[in-house]
Amino acid sequence: MRKLAEASGKSPQLFQDSAYSQINYNILSTSTLSSNGLEIGGFGPVVPDGLGVGYSIFDDWLGCNVTCYPEHASAAEFVESFGKTMEDLRTVLDGKNFK
Repeated sequence: MRKLAEASGKSPQLFQDSAYSQINYNILSTSTLSSNGLEIGGFGPVVPDGLGVGYSIFDDWLGCNVTCYPEHASAAEFVESFGKTMEDLRTVLDGKNFK
């Protein structure tokens, strides 16, 4: 809609609002890549300090591929946190004491 408005020489107030800018700055951009035709895939972040996360979920495994611009974000930190979260979820799903 914004592009159509700009193409016609219009600039509706909605697109000038700071909330519009904030909601369109996506630090975490994700997409599921679960398909029998794909084993892994990925894409880049959509903002300089963001992460691009392509993930797959199957019956017997799940995983993700994380990309970033290293000077602005850390894919390694995200992957470490993701791994810990998966371990915590496994503990809960196995009915073990979670702390």
